[in-house]
Amino acid sequence: MGLIALIAGVIGLATHNDFAATMFRIQGWGLAAMLIVAGATALEDKKFWRHKLFRFGGDSSYALFLCHQSAIAVTIAGWRHFGLPLTGAPAVGLRAAAMVSASLLLASLVHIWIENPLLATLHRRLLRAPAPAGIPATATGL
Repeated sequence: MGLIALIAGVIGLATHNDFAATMFRIQGWGLAAMLIVAGATALEDKKFWRHKLFRFGGDSSYALFLCHQSAIAVTIAGWRHFGLPLTGAPAVGLRAAAMVSASLLLASLVHIWIENPLLATLHRRLLRAPAPAGIPATATGL
């Protein structure tokens, strides 16, 4: 059931393109997001999701939340700077892929270079305890 909800949510996000501030926007984006969260939560204890790539995605999700708008803004500015088309099916898909890629890349860098070292320093200085196992030893060098 969780997998069905997850897939339905992803399809809902992929097919919903109404950016207007309407009730349908809330229903379209909100329902799809809710299905993704519910599906992922239902599948959380499955061995497949314990892979280090998924764990890294979960650990870097806060960095993604913080920096995705900046990555999207820079991607759009670059798109316009190079005179690439903003409309039409291929352009919209390529632009969306570029924005998602830039957001994930920036979030990964922020997580590795900023968030991990800050968390390691917090644990070392304020809590006087070793950093949790999820924080790599290289992140403790501040």
